[in-house]
Amino acid sequence: MCIADHTGATHFGYAVANAGDLNNDGSTDLVIGAHGSNRAFIYYGVSKHPTIVTLQGKLTSSTTGCALQTGSMRVTITDSAGSSEWQSTFSDCIHSGVFNIPLGAVSELRLIPGDMYRMTVDIDADEATYISADVTFGDNSPAGDVIKFVG
Repeated sequence: MCIADHTGATHFGYAVANAGDLNNDGSTDLVIGAHGSNRAFIYYGVSKHPTIVTLQGKLTSSTTGCALQTGSMRVTITDSAGSSEWQSTFSDCIHSGVFNIPLGAVSELRLIPGDMYRMTVDIDADEATYISADVTFGDNSPAGDVIKFVG
């Protein structure tokens, strides 16, 4: 793969991050920042038909841009058998004190109302668990309960 910024003014490649598997195809995906053009590019992993997604908009008010970071906080939710139901890595790119899902990563959380789940939080992605709690989702009601994790 050859990736180039022909003008140099966009600072394409100033920040590069391993984004994990954003589209759940089993391949590792890359996010490449170009803060000079207020864009970030997602390059999906190995595929017969490569896909490139361009995200455009104001990434930061800083002229230096925001380094794409992964591993600031990882949240994992497992079922009672220990099988991973959902995992996502968050970061606080603009240092606002709020962790954000980077670039709207595609990830679905499907929990069954009334079932018990374990939520673990790893603050700096070093494999040490800092928070671990059993949580019950919903109340077995067919009304379509919603759960919101606030942290």
